[in-house]
Amino acid sequence: STQSTWDFCLALDDMLASWTRLLTLHPYRVNFVQGAVLFFSGDILAQRFLEPRETQKPAVNWRRAVSAGSVGAGYIGFLFTGFYRVLDTRWPPLSSSPRVLLAKVALDLVLFGVFGNAGQMCMRRLLAGDSRNQAAAYTLDHIPPVVVADWCLWGPYDLFAFRFIPTYMRPLTSGVLSLCWNTFTSWSSHRTHRDR
Repeated sequence: STQSTWDFCLALDDMLASWTRLLTLHPYRVNFVQGAVLFFSGDILAQRFLEPRETQKPAVNWRRAVSAGSVGAGYIGFLFTGFYRVLDTRWPPLSSSPRVLLAKVALDLVLFGVFGNAGQMCMRRLLAGDSRNQAAAYTLDHIPPVVVADWCLWGPYDLFAFRFIPTYMRPLTSGVLSLCWNTFTSWSSHRTHRDR
């Protein structure tokens, strides 16, 4: 029993080392896949556990989940990865300077908290078949509580991440937290007025 636990821990350590190596060598490719999987999974979780069931509604809307995955591939794979790299080029990574930390956090909360969430909500609505006007109206109506929730969750995380988590690992750690967040944003992007 002790030996099997030890073997499991060693295997897990090897997997983490391999993943870290891949993240370092191919950050955009790995985060592209990671983002697709996390948004896809978050959407399925939202559909299965947060949204009300209707008898004729299928258990999972796979088209919607794939659309969410495609949004995630771009969002995590390109935007997050590029954003973290630019921030750490502009300001020192893992800085302990309060000014640098607060500048990075503020920029993240405005760009991703406001514009990123609004963009992905609108994109999800467009992929679900809404017209541009419908998607924009829906987003304007539903985005304020999402932004408040974003700042409450991601502000403290960003303070920790920008101080302690290396740049190449940040999309992964952000991605894990994003699984929960994407479940919430998927639900927020597809709820109706009666769900409020």
